[in-house]
Amino acid sequence: TRGEIMKDRSENWKDIKGMYDQISERTSKLTMKPLFYEWNTWRDLHYLGNPKNIMPNFKMDYDNNPITTAPSKLPDILIEFDNYWLTVEVTLQSGYKQYESEGESIIRHLGSLQRENIQKGDERPCFGLFIAEKIKSEVINYLQISSMKETSIFSGPVKIFPIERIQLLNYIEEIIGLKNEDKNP
Repeated sequence: TRGEIMKDRSENWKDIKGMYDQISERTSKLTMKPLFYEWNTWRDLHYLGNPKNIMPNFKMDYDNNPITTAPSKLPDILIEFDNYWLTVEVTLQSGYKQYESEGESIIRHLGSLQRENIQKGDERPCFGLFIAEKIKSEVINYLQISSMKETSIFSGPVKIFPIERIQLLNYIEEIIGLKNEDKNP
């Protein structure tokens, strides 16, 4: 839970960064890397701002250990803030496979949330975050176009920010003041 993750910020942050290193290491013995990537991102997003609710769509057991990845019809993680919503999609896919396997679903998940919220009268804007180890330029272009194009299907443009995992970690470390903690004795 958020309370457990935030309890010992510095120690938990080191664990989160270590898990990302293990996931991205090619020779790692870790199985089910996509599942752990979703789970670890869910943990690190607890450090981002002051969310009302962080809802993972992957399944966890009673001890908050990941069991299955998010189903294809839902974003990996949905975060509710007081003034806006944030959908989060993560992937270990790279190259052209990233565009083929992630492109449409990134837009659909956020666009569907946006349309449903408007229909329910929730006027908070909806944004998306797409996180990957390395983001293919075609995916960036596709997301930029979707953010400028009005669409009746999703009741407006779909605004998704692509960010590479290392950039996100650096950003979070800056805003919460952990940037140099693991360098100090």
